[in-house]
Amino acid sequence: MSESTPWYRQGWPWFLILLPLSVVIACFVTLYLALSTDEALVRDDYYKEGLAINQRLEAESNARARGIEAQLRYDAATLAIELRLGGAAPAQELSLAIVHPTDDERDQAVVLQSAGNGLYRGKAAAALDGKRYILLEHEDGQQGAWRVRGTFVPGSESIASLRLDAR
Repeated sequence: MSESTPWYRQGWPWFLILLPLSVVIACFVTLYLALSTDEALVRDDYYKEGLAINQRLEAESNARARGIEAQLRYDAATLAIELRLGGAAPAQELSLAIVHPTDDERDQAVVLQSAGNGLYRGKAAAALDGKRYILLEHEDGQQGAWRVRGTFVPGSESIASLRLDAR
């Protein structure tokens, strides 16, 4: 008669118990992460955003038809923003949205004031590092709203340029 060892002293039962136990632990970790973090890539007002898309498309089409374009210069040392606008009627101020691709807390809204001859100036609230999306908008009472957009990636120089083209 051979003496057998109890089940809890053998390796195979523990290996077989460990597999489902690791899945249960992974489920609890996933549940914790899902409940404790906020997903910033999804907007809370996505339904309103969906309804407003036609207005944005019309504003971009209006800018394209009018030949509106802009050149943006950014000075990293002073956070100064200078924009030269072509193809649009002069305005006292323009709305410039500087959007971070993934972190909405790093988005900025800048009001650019007219300095004459199609030149507009403003100042960023914080340094612009890394890729940004630029939205330049204006509500023109006589000819309707227009909007141009582009991408901004600061270069190694202290002043970077961007050409915004209506798409």
